[in-house]
Amino acid sequence: MPPLVTYKVLARLLFTTVASLATHEGAHASSSLNFLSIGDHGMRNDKTEAIVARMAAVKEEIDASFVLLAGDNFYPKGVASVDDPLWESHFTGLFTPEAFPVPFYPVRGNHDYRSPNPDAQLEYYTKHGEEGRWIFPAAYYQTKKTLADGTTIDFIFLDTILLAPEASESETAINLHDDEQRKEKQYVWLEAALAESTADWLLVVGHHPVFSGGEHGDTPSLVARLLPLLEKHHVDMYVSGHDHTLQHLQHLPTTHTQFFVNGNGAKMGHVRNVTQAHVRRAEVKLGFMSHELTRESMITKAIDREGGVVFEYTQLPRRRAALIAELEEGRGTNEGDDEERPLHGSMPALPREQLVGAMKGAPVTWEEIEAENYSSPALRGVRSKRYYLSSSSTSSRAGDVKQHHAYLRGHETPLILLMSLVGMTIVTLTILLKRRAPSFAASSPPPYHHSFCLVGSSYLQSFVSFTEQQEGEEEEGAGQRKGEKAVRTASGASLPGGGSW
Repeated sequence: MPPLVTYKVLARLLFTTVASLATHEGAHASSSLNFLSIGDHGMRNDKTEAIVARMAAVKEEIDASFVLLAGDNFYPKGVASVDDPLWESHFTGLFTPEAFPVPFYPVRGNHDYRSPNPDAQLEYYTKHGEEGRWIFPAAYYQTKKTLADGTTIDFIFLDTILLAPEASESETAINLHDDEQRKEKQYVWLEAALAESTADWLLVVGHHPVFSGGEHGDTPSLVARLLPLLEKHHVDMYVSGHDHTLQHLQHLPTTHTQFFVNGNGAKMGHVRNVTQAHVRRAEVKLGFMSHELTRESMITKAIDREGGVVFEYTQLPRRRAALIAELEEGRGTNEGDDEERPLHGSMPALPREQLVGAMKGAPVTWEEIEAENYSSPALRGVRSKRYYLSSSSTSSRAGDVKQHHAYLRGHETPLILLMSLVGMTIVTLTILLKRRAPSFAASSPPPYHHSFCLVGSSYLQSFVSFTEQQEGEEEEGAGQRKGEKAVRTASGASLPGGGSW
């Protein structure tokens, strides 16, 4: 293996390790990520108070980090402004800061769009920021979470009112989604966000279900256009509301995405089981869902207001499994100039066996992959995109969209800054230790601060060498790198633009 490739691999691993230890709010000290979700909960009565009380108990039990809100956050007609009394009665007074000192990530439902000002829910975040716990930076947006072991999770939040005209129940929403340009803009943003994701887990949240055995049933426009995107980019889970039920659906073999309808937060619907998908479970019980995610699996539980588990499902990280399977078949390594294997164009030119070992990380065996029906036809759908040995991007809640811009611009600048900071720290420690030990004689053995100096000099020398090699490499492939940068910049520019109205 060439020395430069080895150094670049070590540099990426170093950067990933430090990033995972950073104190960003998007990074988690634990090797698990636990959170809650609820939809169609926007009422205040004895039943919803009982549900929220149960949520608070489960939050403490699993140490949930945040809550996903699947829309219809305020019945019957949303909120009119940031000062609407419903904010106090339905949010701050119901999900109190004492019981829920965690962020809430919402999407809007059809009832939220009945407001004369549907954007009031976005304006609330603009006014209160993170302290308000209502994290709603744009009509559609995304956030990234990173666990202590380096596992990455991407969450993408959609405004399905614009994407599903036939599912609308308000004149305001109809006026909005009839604007075809807004719909197309969101799909452009979504495709870019999905394509750029290198996360181990990828979850999508929207108010309207793709499939449902409830009172509204399937959403035809989402089946026609959103479903293929979920399949193409190996989305692990789609969480929705709208139908006032608790459901788990699958659509095998078309896609391995797990579909959860979580709309029993305040109202009781009914089950019809008339859907294109396979309904694994469908119940009408007021409740919510909990999610416990690690590198190896994600456990989803539907929980009623009495604390009973309505159903439970454990799934494997299929995105990583699909990539591992492709590598083990011999497709995806970038050794040589094979134009038919562009998947790992940005990865170091490692032997296939090493790539497989690096990507496996978690104990997902080939037998498990085969058991999950990862046959050759399924593998042909693995998308052609870049994968690194491990992701190295985290983001804070307030800067999710902004930091995703920086992530798309590449990893080199943060790496250079990190290496410079480490070098400066070593030099500073050397100076301080030397001042605190003035009595050492010139003939004495080199004290420990000399060792720091040697380490610092060696480190900085390696950094300079690495930089020079990088510059030489950039000169050789200037045309190719310019092309990649143009594509990346174009994708990054489109990500948050469609979200803010």
